[in-house]
Amino acid sequence: MRPARLPGDIEGPAVAPLRFGPAPVTGVVTATHRVEYQAARFAFTWSESEGRWLVSMNGTPLVSTDTGRVRAATVVCQRVEVTTSELIEDGRSTVSPVARTVGNGQAVVLRDGQWFTGNWSRPAAQSPTTFHTADGQELPLASGPVWVLLTPA
Repeated sequence: MRPARLPGDIEGPAVAPLRFGPAPVTGVVTATHRVEYQAARFAFTWSESEGRWLVSMNGTPLVSTDTGRVRAATVVCQRVEVTTSELIEDGRSTVSPVARTVGNGQAVVLRDGQWFTGNWSRPAAQSPTTFHTADGQELPLASGPVWVLLTPA
């Protein structure tokens, strides 16, 4: 990962794609969360001293050559429909999965050392994705880096 190589001075969308703000009071304190894919395993470990989730992949801390250990203020595990019905192939003719991110579904949001269960909603491709707790409260994200993992529903 080389964040310094990302293009600068790019104008963003008219509507912010993510909402940031204080956490609801409904979170459950948690220290770790794991997400497994067919080809990779991610672990997110809360660091109270850094106020961030430390990211590991396949049992090894994830490190950026520019900034060191990869950290996230918020981790979103968004459960989506994943299909291979569209023939999108890589250079080896392997069919790539397609994640459907328009609609709604379940989500887990990790922030501030807490776990929140809830839902995501995105009514149209031009709309931002919003997150809500299971009881319908808005679930804003913590300021800082955000990791969104699209996981099969």
